[in-house]
Amino acid sequence: MSVSMGLFCACSSDNQVPEYRIQAGVARVSGKVSGSLPFEINEQTGAIALSTNNPLIAYDIQYDATIQADGTFVLDVPVACTHLGYIRFDFYEGFIYLSPGDETRLDISFAKNGEKHISMLSNSRFTGDDMTNIVNVMLDFFTNAPRGSGTVIIQPEEFSKETMEKIEKMSAMVKRHTELSEAAGQFVTNSLKLMYVVNSLFAYEESMRSRDKDANEDAKEKNDFTPLTPEKSYYACLKQFDLNNSAYLFCDYYFMTMQAILSDKVLNIPPIGDTPIPDWLKEVKAIIADYIGADTGLFYDVLAANAYSKQFKDGKLLSDKQKENIRHYYTENTSFAEILFARDKDLAK
Repeated sequence: MSVSMGLFCACSSDNQVPEYRIQAGVARVSGKVSGSLPFEINEQTGAIALSTNNPLIAYDIQYDATIQADGTFVLDVPVACTHLGYIRFDFYEGFIYLSPGDETRLDISFAKNGEKHISMLSNSRFTGDDMTNIVNVMLDFFTNAPRGSGTVIIQPEEFSKETMEKIEKMSAMVKRHTELSEAAGQFVTNSLKLMYVVNSLFAYEESMRSRDKDANEDAKEKNDFTPLTPEKSYYACLKQFDLNNSAYLFCDYYFMTMQAILSDKVLNIPPIGDTPIPDWLKEVKAIIADYIGADTGLFYDVLAANAYSKQFKDGKLLSDKQKENIRHYYTENTSFAEILFARDKDLAK
């Protein structure tokens, strides 16, 4: 079965990469399923699931809807910024553009021969083909991901270097996928870069334990292997990732990177508690600014929000003092406070 895809409308005629920001709002996804449907719309075939994440509260959520009898559907999805969600029907799945105050139109029609035609319309730099091609490129990467040194136990610095070499190879692999638009290629590259940060750089000890286990799986006696603990300087390579890049808001792994940094035992960043955010950030910057390569910017605002999210994950609601600290710090962009307070209210229920 072939799939033909319409194009998204570009948000501008130039090739400049737009600046993304935290903006609480609602993104609408609407559309219609029409034509010679090879199935009857019912509770199963008409079910729609749309998954999205929030880069501030480290929280994935799924929104559900149902295709109506006339084939139309509408989902209103609360979002924290412009990014890609993932939509699933019984007969189609792929990424979809979500942006506060914007609407993405997704029409799916079936020809008499069963051929499926997908048309998308949105204010984005992605093409309709991108939504399917991104999935295929990701699958290709995971099937043919750059390999490291196998079961060999290596020093933290060597592991860091090996990881950066894998990222270079990965970036070259993505560039060979010329079916992706420039925007889609950037999204895939950024997503995979941050995946390496979370699953590789911040997982040195786990990786070495796994390698040792693989190398000695046939050993009769238990092997008491203890990997080295990296020094803080191990994380100097983080400055190569430009973690202030607002395009990372598109990627699920951005908030995972924040959580990895906050949970790392080597960096040992203190819980935020009732400490005013500027005071807490002063402590944090003394620890990581040299490794991040910056002491201001989006990264620190998102990191502070994720410090409260880490608390949420531990089952703790915001104290009155914390709410006051959040209000006083996020004055230029109140969406940060709005999103944190909404999550706190949901948890309180």
